[in-house]
Amino acid sequence: MENHVFVLGKRTNPYPYIKACDIYVQPSRYEGKSISVREAQILYKPTIITDYPTAKSQIKDGIDGIIVPLGNEECAKGIVKFIHNRHLRSSISEYLQSHDYGNQKDIYRFYKVIEE
Repeated sequence: MENHVFVLGKRTNPYPYIKACDIYVQPSRYEGKSISVREAQILYKPTIITDYPTAKSQIKDGIDGIIVPLGNEECAKGIVKFIHNRHLRSSISEYLQSHDYGNQKDIYRFYKVIEE
């Protein structure tokens, strides 16, 4: 995997990296509401997350991303399997393009409430 996966660490502006990637992977042991997962979905990137406790609130497995096991070996196998499944990656990308993952509507509702 080290020839194919690049761990970049924290970046002040991750969007060019997300836009340029083929697959976005969020290998965490715990996440609350991961903003970066949503940002990858907004950019139509097939997304892989590990099966942390709130994973199912982030991803509809097989629909708008995939959830892989937490263990290193199982996680790596899940990533490889996803890389080789072009049909699933394409299906997820198409689904993401046909759904709005932004929060503009919520922001407008918030402004309406505070303006009243």
